[in-house]
Amino acid sequence: MSTAAPSSRLGWRLLPAVVAGAAMVIAASIVIDALRSNPELLVAPDPVAEPVAPAAIEAPAWDMRVFPAGTRGGLTKIQRRRFEAQRPEITKIVRKVFGAIAGERGLNALVARHFTKDAARALLRAKVAVPAGADTVVIQRRKASIGIQGTPPRTAAARITLRAKAEVGPRTVRWSDRATLWLERSKRGWQVIAFDLIRDRS
Repeated sequence: MSTAAPSSRLGWRLLPAVVAGAAMVIAASIVIDALRSNPELLVAPDPVAEPVAPAAIEAPAWDMRVFPAGTRGGLTKIQRRRFEAQRPEITKIVRKVFGAIAGERGLNALVARHFTKDAARALLRAKVAVPAGADTVVIQRRKASIGIQGTPPRTAAARITLRAKAEVGPRTVRWSDRATLWLERSKRGWQVIAFDLIRDRS
């Protein structure tokens, strides 16, 4: 899937962002309800072997925006503290997931810790690995917009765009990813319960 409602000083300038945030919250709620009632939606065959990581990965800093979604009139001081307390874990998971997808080691361990069983199976069966035989991966851009819902926070949706290229022998392979992670807070902490990823190659 992207801040809080506009203050009186910002006025109508933030209205598009508010609408986008509300739309993302609604979409996340629909997906979460569907997964609870139909857990087989993300069941996939047994996981595949973890891909071989490239020799080198170059990446810029994340362009990351995190905001409370589904709120009106901003957050109270208590709500703000609760929101800020959950922000680090959610952003860490998003960075780790897309670091692993871009070729960093530890993909299987990552999904075992931060994904539900069905979401982990689906991710590991998806074709998200870097091109086989890549010597170097250069991430040119990575951007995330994360909406955290609830007071205290219970669900979140992260919309990510990533553009990268890899050197595979004498040729250069380029691709871009558009993805959404849906997360839910449980006794184990924040877990990825579903994902969607579209990869365009060139």
